[in-house]
Amino acid sequence: MLFRSEIRRVAERLDRDGIDFITFKGVALATHLYGDPSAREYVDIDLLVPPGRVADAEASLATLGYRSPLGERRVREAFIGYQRQYQLLDPDTGRALDLHWDFGGDHLPFPIGAEEVWDDPATVSFGDRRLRTLAGANLAHILGVKMNHVPYGNPQQALSSLLSGDVTFMFYGSIGILPMVKSGQLRPIATGRSEEHTSELQSY
Repeated sequence: MLFRSEIRRVAERLDRDGIDFITFKGVALATHLYGDPSAREYVDIDLLVPPGRVADAEASLATLGYRSPLGERRVREAFIGYQRQYQLLDPDTGRALDLHWDFGGDHLPFPIGAEEVWDDPATVSFGDRRLRTLAGANLAHILGVKMNHVPYGNPQQALSSLLSGDVTFMFYGSIGILPMVKSGQLRPIATGRSEEHTSELQSY
C-alpha cells in the first residue's frame, strides 16, 4: 500500500507540473500483470519521462523530498549520464525513485527505444487513478520475448486474425474471450487478471 499511495502522490505532482511520464517495473508491473501490488518484490518506483523533461521532472520531484545522493546534476551528467537514469532518494522516508529517460545505458543494446512506447501505452489502475504503463507488446520486448508486433486498428481485428491463424498470439485486456477459451477456440498462455479469473482459466 505504501508504494501505491506514493506513486499516486508522485503522479499528482507531475501532472500538476505538466510533465508526461510512464510508470513501469515494480508496483506498476505487479499491478498490471497480476492485479496485486504484493505479487512481486521491489524497492523503488520507476518512471520514464521524455529526455527533454528530465531536469523539470527532477525539480518537480524535489518538491516531494526526492534528491540525488550524488550531488549536482552537471556532475551526474558527466559521470553517470550514460546510464540514462538517475536514482533519487527521500532522506526523510528512505523512499527511492529511479528517473529514466531511456531503458538502458548507451553502452548496452536494448530491444526497443523509449521513444517507441509513448504513442500507445497501456494503463494501470491505482485506486481512482489510471496511470500510463508499458503496453503488452513493449513489455514483451523488454522481457526478452522475440516477436513481430502487428499494429491492428482495434482489438476485434486482432482477435479475428488470431482466430483465423494469421497471428499466433495476442495480448487481450478483457475476460470477454472466456467463452472462446471454454469452447476450445483459444488457449490462454498467461493472465494478468485477478485470482478469481485466473482460477477459472486454469482449468483450460
